[in-house]
Amino acid sequence: MRSQKLASLLIALFIISLLNAQNFNYTAKWKEIESLNKKGLYDQALKQTKSLLEEAQKEQNSVQTIKALIHQFNYSSAFEDDAVVKSIEQLESLQEKENGVEQALINAALSDLYLFYYQKNSWQINQRKDISGARPSDIAYWSKKHFKTKIERLLESSLNYEKLLKETSSVYWKEIFSKDSTGFEVF
Repeated sequence: MRSQKLASLLIALFIISLLNAQNFNYTAKWKEIESLNKKGLYDQALKQTKSLLEEAQKEQNSVQTIKALIHQFNYSSAFEDDAVVKSIEQLESLQEKENGVEQALINAALSDLYLFYYQKNSWQINQRKDISGARPSDIAYWSKKHFKTKIERLLESSLNYEKLLKETSSVYWKEIFSKDSTGFEVF
C-alpha cells in the first residue's frame, strides 16, 4: 500500500515537472529581447521576437501574441520596406480568430497601422482621385477616402465591445502597453 502511494506520488511529480518544463518563460524571453534592443542588435531582437510569437500562437496566448506582433512590426520596419503591409496582414488574420477585448485591441492596432501607412505614403495617396465602387484589395491603390473609411470603421468596431471593455481589468493587458521603445504606446 505504501509503495503504491509512493509510486503515485512519483508519477504525479514527474507529470507536474513535465508540464512545468513545457511552459514558455515569456518574462525571460522579453528580457533577452530588451537586452538585444538596448545593444542595438535589432535583427537579433527581431528573430527572438518571431520565436516568441510562434510560441505564443502555439499556446494561444493572445496577450503575448499581440505584444509580439507589435514588437515584430517595430523591429521589422527597420529592415523591410513592406513591414507595414505584412503586419496588417498578420493582424487581420488574427482579427478573424479573436473576439471581445482581443478583437478591440487588434482593431485599434490595425487602425494605427493603416494610419501609419497613409501618413508614410500620403504624398502619393493624396494625388489619387477617389474612386467609387469596391475598394481595391491591395492598399497600394487605395485613395485617401478608402483609408479614412477603413480607419473609422476599425475604430468604431473596436468600441463595439464597450461594456466588456469597461468590465475587463486592464491588469491582464498591461504588458501590451509597455513604456519601452517598441511597445503599444509607440506603436
